[in-house]
Amino acid sequence: MPDNPERINPDVAFEPSDIDSVAVVGTGLGVLIGTLVSVGLLFFVFLILRNTHPDPEPRAELAPEYKNLRQPILQSSPRRDLQELRKRDERILDHYTWIDKQKGTVSIPVDRAIDKLLQQGMSPAGDYSDLKLFTPRAGQRDTGFDLVTEGAGR
Repeated sequence: MPDNPERINPDVAFEPSDIDSVAVVGTGLGVLIGTLVSVGLLFFVFLILRNTHPDPEPRAELAPEYKNLRQPILQSSPRRDLQELRKRDERILDHYTWIDKQKGTVSIPVDRAIDKLLQQGMSPAGDYSDLKLFTPRAGQRDTGFDLVTEGAGR
């Protein structure tokens, strides 16, 4: 006999059957087998891709000291490496360096290049002497003003 007889609801019935354990176990095994098959296929895909794309060659013009490396190396001192990189960048940006001695090509400091550009001026990128300008007509799609109506800007 229940403790509180007012809680009894005659419209609610007890479900006598359990869940279908065969379906639950079958679904779990299906997910497990599908996962294992996917992992196995991906393993072979990665093996194939690893062998078809060799490691790129280091670009000697960017870092000549790494020219002969064939594999990635770990940074033993990232802070020191960053300081060396900044010194190298500063040397390139703030000092005169030869690019090609035979041709007489020299890299000049950025500040000097800016000053020289301001003194000499810059040549125009193109000749625009034959450029024809037209006033756009509002409200037509070919002018790019398809949302503007006549007289809206007045």
